[in-house]
Amino acid sequence: MNRSSIFMGSTLVVVGLLFLLGNWLNINVWALIWPLALIVVGGWILLRPRAVAPGTNVDFRFLGEIKRGGAWQVAPEEMTAFVGDIDLDFRQAVVPVGETRLHLSGFVGDVHVTVPAGRGLRVPSARPWPRGATGTPTGQT
Repeated sequence: MNRSSIFMGSTLVVVGLLFLLGNWLNINVWALIWPLALIVVGGWILLRPRAVAPGTNVDFRFLGEIKRGGAWQVAPEEMTAFVGDIDLDFRQAVVPVGETRLHLSGFVGDVHVTVPAGRGLRVPSARPWPRGATGTPTGQT
């Protein structure tokens, strides 16, 4: 089991317990959950750059998309679009020799990666809920 599944499962259990406790004690749980959610998201935005490997860039967008295309320099990076898409086009990108790790994540939106034919790409994926995977052949969008 990966960290994403553990986190999402634990979050759902805690929220469910809060609602159950709210029903028993006649407490408005929504009045607690929204401020707590904002505090957690704000803390994550502030602390996440410190948790990544040294030399890794962090690009976070709460609203909006992250785009890389043309002759861009590929470097270790963590990209998060909370509400928005991530579009990466590697056809003209300057990719260093060896392995370069990119961590892409989002909550509402899509991740589009375009890779030229003949280039290697490994895509481990995790999501908190199942959904059918879709994709297009290498080198096409």
